[in-house]
Amino acid sequence: MGILRNPAPYLRGVAAALAIAAAPALAQAAWVKQAPLPTGTDINAVAQLSPSDIWAVAEPGLVLHTKDTGRSWAVKALVTDSLHALFFLDAQHGWAAGNGFFRTTDGGQSWTKNSPWGSVYDLYFLDAERGWAAGNGGVTYRTTNGGLTWAYTAVGTIATLSSIWFTDPSHGWTVDIEGRIYHSANGGVSWSLQHDAGAYLSTLQFLDAQEGWAIGGDTFLRTEDGGTNWFQVAVPPGTWSHAARFSDPQHGISVGEYGNVTRTTNGGQTWTTVSPIGSGPRLWDVESVSAIDSVYSGEVGALALTRNGGARWGSLQSGGTGMAHALDAVDPLRAWAASDQGEILRTVNGGAKWLRVPVTGFDTYGWLQDVDFLDSTLGWAVGRHEFFGGGTGRIVRSTNGGKSWQIRYSVPGAYMDSVEVLDAQTVIAAGNIPLGPRFVLRTTDAGSSWTDVAPSQAVVMDSDFIGATGWIVGGRIHKTTDAGQTWVEQPLPPDLLYAVSFADTLHGWAVGWGPTILRTTNGGQTWTPQSVAGAQNVILSVEAIGPDEAWIGGFNGLLAHTVNGGQSWQVESPPGSAGVSFEAVRFLGPDQGWAGGGGIWRRQVIGYR
Repeated sequence: MGILRNPAPYLRGVAAALAIAAAPALAQAAWVKQAPLPTGTDINAVAQLSPSDIWAVAEPGLVLHTKDTGRSWAVKALVTDSLHALFFLDAQHGWAAGNGFFRTTDGGQSWTKNSPWGSVYDLYFLDAERGWAAGNGGVTYRTTNGGLTWAYTAVGTIATLSSIWFTDPSHGWTVDIEGRIYHSANGGVSWSLQHDAGAYLSTLQFLDAQEGWAIGGDTFLRTEDGGTNWFQVAVPPGTWSHAARFSDPQHGISVGEYGNVTRTTNGGQTWTTVSPIGSGPRLWDVESVSAIDSVYSGEVGALALTRNGGARWGSLQSGGTGMAHALDAVDPLRAWAASDQGEILRTVNGGAKWLRVPVTGFDTYGWLQDVDFLDSTLGWAVGRHEFFGGGTGRIVRSTNGGKSWQIRYSVPGAYMDSVEVLDAQTVIAAGNIPLGPRFVLRTTDAGSSWTDVAPSQAVVMDSDFIGATGWIVGGRIHKTTDAGQTWVEQPLPPDLLYAVSFADTLHGWAVGWGPTILRTTNGGQTWTPQSVAGAQNVILSVEAIGPDEAWIGGFNGLLAHTVNGGQSWQVESPPGSAGVSFEAVRFLGPDQGWAGGGGIWRRQVIGYR
């Protein structure tokens, strides 16, 4: 956590708070969850009824619905098991399936479980009565009464059936994940093998009785004679599809492995890569309502919308699903979170929406441990890029408000834990190599060169600066008054410290294992232990707002606030935070801030008493 270098937004916030206080208790502060929304779990399937009306099913057994393009969501838990398939015929009639069949006839206000059979991976309905499903064990299902009852038929393979499609009450197709395409001419009562591609297939769609597609991985098969013959269509190198959808005979979109998106605008004659493998989480489904409007879903809550035929996508999800290890903010609108999956989350609207930004030098197995911004454009972050058998500590920089990041330094084998931006040229970054050296790296040329200024071999977990005066904590406490060039050891802490924060050069707190809470009123010459009811094992985060005011966060949903120098702490419980470990707190004023860990919550004045 760094010094508040632009005091104007904070002073405006203070003025607003004073005005609120002067208006006899009209408003109150409360916590609101901001991320991940609508969910951080895998979204297995989507259905789009209009550009703004979108349904989805997610783990574990969740049904998600928005009517306003994701500005608000209704989330309903149907089961505790998985839901893999979703189909809406119109705004009132919908079906969901996975470990069982569910249906709604009132627009999702209520759902009825009609059968326990499963696992089901795809659904298709011609009308409100006639529908089909496919799933494990090479079994298809069929209903003629809107899903009240289902009959089943084995197609002749025990491989999982991944997709099913009917063009009329009699003629339909289904595919399995080993590449077999089956055809039925009697409404799914029996099936015959039509083609064996010998490769992964996950999606089936027919545009009419003759023209259809069977797609999976880099196998894109097209038929123009009702499936009698199938031929391979060329796709760009690196294509790997898990789902595809044509909105009309000319326009199609494929989504797949680790963010891979391709599209065609000429009936599949050519496909263009929009997003390559490695650009995001695995994508499991895509649906379209027109040649320009589509939505896709995938792992860890991935959900995005296109309004231009798939050339560009905008996330409907707020936030990622990994831990938010650190938070920073420069004003009430602009904030950042260092997160898992190699991402920095950023918001420019106060957290109403948190955008996921993959950071250069990290893949989905890496994580960002700390982030610090000097102003609205210049910021630094540190973390670890993890790979099989090892990892690399990285220091990265953004010059555009966190929209993109560049690697400025790498340390093989290291865990990078803390970063502090003192000015446009001076940065302090700390980390360690297990069973190896501990280091505090300092640059005065914006990362072109770095000097190790570590005062000892003690583990360093966090740092905080007020101008040129700063502290590093971990196994020991050290203080600098010359921007990190030299350090003086302060009293030895009773246990490992995880975080430190100062309100000014005299007043601060350090927290850590134990649980440990230490307060100083003399710049760290002496530290006084404190305690808070309900704290377990370790305090993970701290933010000093003023000489006598601070917030702390810890295990099992612990958030606590003091306004009397820590003589007493008021414990608070944000909605939906039970069991969450709060690794980060960041405040711009007493009631203007964020807490993060397994999600992000914002505290602000929101209403009237």
